[in-house]
Amino acid sequence: MRCNKFFIAGNLVKDSNMRVLPSGSTLFTFSIAENNRDKVSFYDVEYFAKADTIVKFMSECLLKGAPVFVSGRLEQDRWESTDGTKHSKIKLIANDVQVLPRASESTKESGNTGELPEKTEQNIPF
Repeated sequence: MRCNKFFIAGNLVKDSNMRVLPSGSTLFTFSIAENNRDKVSFYDVEYFAKADTIVKFMSECLLKGAPVFVSGRLEQDRWESTDGTKHSKIKLIANDVQVLPRASESTKESGNTGELPEKTEQNIPF
């Protein structure tokens, strides 16, 4: 048995594309960028949503710059161009998409402004 599973966190490169399929499912396609120290990687993601509440939520939240955590499986597309050149591309088929709070939202909620407290004798640990 082969295991084909991924987990990735990143930010949407642009607003998602939403399309209703003949089956009634809604397909969201989007690209995310993942920062790894000095390198940025880009991934194309497909997410099938069936429940109307999820579709409404995702259509409002999957916007450019939104931080997301995505899990699912990998799938390879293969095709041949008109000149006979063979191509392939790996895409991510998401089982779960979690929209994360933006950095400015999470610091407001936690009260953390990212600034260090002023040093006083009371808050020095030694």
